Amino acid sequence: MYQKLTNKIIATILITTITLTNFILLGIYTSKTYASNEELEKQKTITNNENVEFDTYFKDQNGQKTHFLSKDINSEDIKLHIYIKVKKGYLKNTKIEISGEEFNESANFKIQNNNTELELVEKIDVNNNEIVLKQINQGTEIVLEVPIVSNKDNKVLVSNFNKRNNVKLTAMYTNDKGKEIEINKTIKVRNEWNGKGKIEIEQFIQR
Repeated sequence: MYQKLTNKIIATILITTITLTNFILLGIYTSKTYASNEELEKQKTITNNENVEFDTYFKDQNGQKTHFLSKDINSEDIKLHIYIKVKKGYLKNTKIEISGEEFNESANFKIQNNNTELELVEKIDVNNNEIVLKQINQGTEIVLEVPIVSNKDNKVLVSNFNKRNNVKLTAMYTNDKGKEIEINKTIKVRNEWNGKGKIEIEQFIQR
């Protein structure tokens, strides 16, 4: 009997410790501050060719550009702004890919196709978070406004409440002499989602 009582006490202590650990980890994830938002705002728009510029950002409540967004997790009025400028030559095979900052990780937001024709947009792939654009000619400066929502289902990963994401531009640039150059440029944005939820902890103790 003493042994059984001891085992129950040990099991209770372990469960309590595991539960507290999960709550601590939750706090770390939701309050984690990435290398300051100032760093995000200092990103350059110039690509690996001086004739092509790229940026992507949100707008705050004052209409100012920002690379950090803090919104309710159920918000449906958010737009991602995609800026591209071609000074000389032209761009073709242009693609915008959105992912998490870490390798092979999904972003914590998803683009939406609101069935509105956007100028120069060839295709919006909501399943893969990709946008394909038509040819962008010399002297063109565009800003696309693409609706987004949080990347959530019935269960939301704790890490998805606060995450830095990559918005990557790839394209083939042809200069005014007919030379082709591959364009690559990544802009980082940070999305913080606010909301209430029930924590679900799955832990198993083997005897």
